[in-house]
Amino acid sequence: MPFRKDEIYQYLKEATEAKTADQVSEELQLHRTNVSRYLNELYKEGKIVKIKGRPVLYKVTQHPVAIQANEENTNSIPLLLDENHLSFDHLIGAEESLSSAIQKGKAAILYPPTGLHTMIFGASGTGKTLFAECMYQFAKESEVVDEEAPFIAFNCADYAQNPQLLFGHIFGIKKGAFTGADEDRPGLIQQANGGILFLDEIHRLPPEGQEMLFTFIDKGVYHPLGDSGEEKKATVQIIGATTESEENFLETFKRRIPMCIELPSLADRTIEERYQMITSFFLQEAMRLETNILLHRDVLLAFLLYSTPGNIGQLKRDIKLVCAKGFLHYQQKDQQEITIEQQDLPITVQKGLLNEKHLHQEIQTLLHKKWHQLYFNQEERSIHWQTKEVTENEKNEAFSLYTLEKEVQEEVPLKTQKLADRVCDEASMKLNRVYSKKDRFTLALHLQAAIERIQSGKKIPNQKLNEIRKHYLLEFQVALELASMIEQEYHLFLPMEEIGYLSLLLHLPVQEKKKAIRNHVSIITIMHGEEISSAMLKSAQELTGIREGYAMNMPMTMDVSEIYEELKSHVLENKEEYQNGILLLTDMGSLNRLAGILEEDIQIKTESISLTSTLVVMEALQLAHDGYSLSEIKSQLTTSIRDILYSNEKEAIEENYEKPKAIIVSCFTGESVANKLESRLEKLIPKDEYQIIPMQFLESGAFIRHIDHLRSEYDVRAIIGTAEIHYQNIPYFSALDLFDEERAQKFYGLLENEIDLWQIERTLSETLTHIPDLDQCLSLIHQEIKRMKQTLHIILDPSVELGIIMHLAFLIDLLLTNHDASQRTFPELETFKKENKLPFDIISAQLLSLEKKYGITISDDEIAYIAQIFVNN
Repeated sequence: MPFRKDEIYQYLKEATEAKTADQVSEELQLHRTNVSRYLNELYKEGKIVKIKGRPVLYKVTQHPVAIQANEENTNSIPLLLDENHLSFDHLIGAEESLSSAIQKGKAAILYPPTGLHTMIFGASGTGKTLFAECMYQFAKESEVVDEEAPFIAFNCADYAQNPQLLFGHIFGIKKGAFTGADEDRPGLIQQANGGILFLDEIHRLPPEGQEMLFTFIDKGVYHPLGDSGEEKKATVQIIGATTESEENFLETFKRRIPMCIELPSLADRTIEERYQMITSFFLQEAMRLETNILLHRDVLLAFLLYSTPGNIGQLKRDIKLVCAKGFLHYQQKDQQEITIEQQDLPITVQKGLLNEKHLHQEIQTLLHKKWHQLYFNQEERSIHWQTKEVTENEKNEAFSLYTLEKEVQEEVPLKTQKLADRVCDEASMKLNRVYSKKDRFTLALHLQAAIERIQSGKKIPNQKLNEIRKHYLLEFQVALELASMIEQEYHLFLPMEEIGYLSLLLHLPVQEKKKAIRNHVSIITIMHGEEISSAMLKSAQELTGIREGYAMNMPMTMDVSEIYEELKSHVLENKEEYQNGILLLTDMGSLNRLAGILEEDIQIKTESISLTSTLVVMEALQLAHDGYSLSEIKSQLTTSIRDILYSNEKEAIEENYEKPKAIIVSCFTGESVANKLESRLEKLIPKDEYQIIPMQFLESGAFIRHIDHLRSEYDVRAIIGTAEIHYQNIPYFSALDLFDEERAQKFYGLLENEIDLWQIERTLSETLTHIPDLDQCLSLIHQEIKRMKQTLHIILDPSVELGIIMHLAFLIDLLLTNHDASQRTFPELETFKKENKLPFDIISAQLLSLEKKYGITISDDEIAYIAQIFVNN
């Protein structure tokens, strides 16, 4: 850094407030032009931030402070970030939620002569690794360790089942210790000498591994694997991390690791700290995407208030997912910035808005009522609130809502208002919908009128009760369940006619949505197979949050003329909804010709797109939802399909965080049988790896809805029990399988269905010498096989999947050596392709990414062999 620039930086660092360029120039007696240049250079280096205004202010980046503003200055609110500088002072919550933990962390580092070994407790996603890195940074800042001292991080779970390998990895290996050990290999202890060794998931160490570590902690000496000579010494501070609670942790660890630090979950952080995290993550995404982000107030509220079992890690992943979806829309529509609104959020995040009433005062203190949207400026590394011009229509809507609210307050007792809120909350959970204030006020008025009618002995006729039961089946079933809540609260009997009207009220959000989409192009998916079309549309709806579209499944035994008659009948019955055009998304074959026939028969503009994937359906839903015309949607989808087929970056937007694994135990008779099955399961599967969830099976619709709700929080691996149910791609196992030893062993293998890619790479690295990036290659193969399984709804035995991965890896290595290498010949190839067209086409399409990446061509014969494996399963 030139002397002048260094002088300016030091001046700003010592200043107690932000400075203008003129102030810097005057104080340091430097030319104004040079000062501006140096300030801009410091800004680009991330050492200072600009505070937008007239004039622009400059300040050294120090702390990621809370965003504060007042009515006099709400235009620009800087968010001070310095991702390149880790320290305790930079942690959000350093002076509040993390204050105690930081004091303990500093004490552990400063304790003479070489610090205290430390254990960090905290749930997954609370920031244990980051905290350990801050301890290391503090050690360097305090000169407890050298500036170049090492920080070595290691996850104990990677070697939990292999004590010998663990020993060698931590303590090193002596030459000749075993076959293949042709040289001395330093262990992590030696690498961390003079610094810190961070052992994540330390509770996963097996007993043998614990003893190895305890010897070093107690005596400071160790032996590498295979070395029985003189003991080696090292000075290393151990920091462990665990998701176990301190109360349940092993006493052997507690005796040797005296300093215990508990990190709070996200739910235990203050609302201000969560606010800082959300804005920090969004600004980081804006800078990463090099695009400004406009965030609506309701989006911020939802992120502030929704439930995050995965803590800070889940919050960051959810924000990244929303930004990814927003970036997709930004590119498709050529927008000025990424705009994120409530409907762009997953339903799990949107449900956070239901909790506003519980934290109303805190939210009002944190956010000003006039603030409408938050603007993240990636160039200036700042954020500021914007107010919005209110349209006449919005004024009318607001006045209407105000009038309705006043009516509720005057006419409806507080007890009934609270009951209406409880009914909406329960319905929201069961129907996966968000009920607005208007919906809640309407329900409160209706409940009060119904209660008064019943108490006075009056009856209200409902001529359309049977029609309501038929057309609003889900709402009617939920209304029946909620009726008991109302009856218990007021000690009365709710007639079936009233339950019918309650069903209609529960349907309100769907009606409002239909009104909003009436001018949109309609999407219909039609595909070969029992449930492929339904599953694909459902996945696309969940990923986009857009509950539109209609799916038609065409079993292999059905003729094209039959599916056409069903399609035509459906469109004619709902002709009003389809007046703005229909886009048919098909997989292949003669289904592509249905569009022209349908358009001629019903006189509604119809187009079709083939080679449909989940990503294509997602894009179609979004384009239709955003109001694009039929021709515009078809044009954009045609381009997207071409990109999907020939691009290396062929991947859909998906939730990429790991959910806790769960097994559902179902039975007709309730808890007694379920508890016995649960006890048996605990003997078959590793402890704490699965959440076992008992569920009573009374009615299939309710059971399936409960599963859908659970899948938003868990990775449901299997359904086990006496009540047989097959749903989507979740494998079902009979309860009897658990009590048959041979079947029980197979059950756990199928349950895990996980492939150790690291182990494959280690085994094959000396054989597959022509693949330059073997780890990436194996990962890509594994991803494509997972997509094949999901698309074809097939579960493969792990050993079968391992065989496919290894076969493809060997094939790629062979073709990289010789592009014309002879590949196997599949007997009666053309017959097989004709009889198994769907799996063959899907597998062929999925392998395109491998062919493109490595510049090879996989023959139809090889594809047929892989397809045959899937068909046989």
